[in-house]
Amino acid sequence: MTSSLVLVAFIILVALAFDYINGFHDAANSIATVVSTRVLTPMQAVAWAAFFNFVAAFGFGVQVAKTVGKGVVDAGVVDQWVILGGLLGAITWNLITWYFGIPSSSKLTTPERAGARNRLNDNASSKLIEPGLPRRLRPVKAPGISTH
Repeated sequence: MTSSLVLVAFIILVALAFDYINGFHDAANSIATVVSTRVLTPMQAVAWAAFFNFVAAFGFGVQVAKTVGKGVVDAGVVDQWVILGGLLGAITWNLITWYFGIPSSSKLTTPERAGARNRLNDNASSKLIEPGLPRRLRPVKAPGISTH
C-alpha cells in the first residue's frame, strides 16, 4: 500500500472517531433540557434525539455541506492534511468542552479549523472567506475560536 492510501485510511478512521465523539457530545446537549425539566425520561430523550437525527440526515439533505463547498472554503487549498487537522481540532474541542461541561457544537467550527490550519501552514488566508471579520483579526481567530 502506498503512503497516501494509508493516510486516507487513517483519516477515515479519525473521521469515524470524530463522528462517535461528536455523537455523545451533542446528544448530551440536545437532551439535557428535556431530561432536567422531566419532560422525558433519559431513555425517551435519547430515543427521541436518535429518531430526529436520523430523520434530519435523510430528510433534509446536505445543505450545510453544499454551503461549505460553494465558497466558504476554497477547495483548491484543502488537502488531506487540512482535513486531518480539522478533524483532530474538532475532536480536541469536543473533548475539552465535554469535560468542562461547556455546551458547544464542533461541526460549526470545523471549516474554520480547516482554514486556520491552511493559513498557519501555507499562508493562504486570502483563499478562505470569512464574512464580517476584519482581515487583521483573522489570525487571532484562526486557532479555532468560533464566532458561531
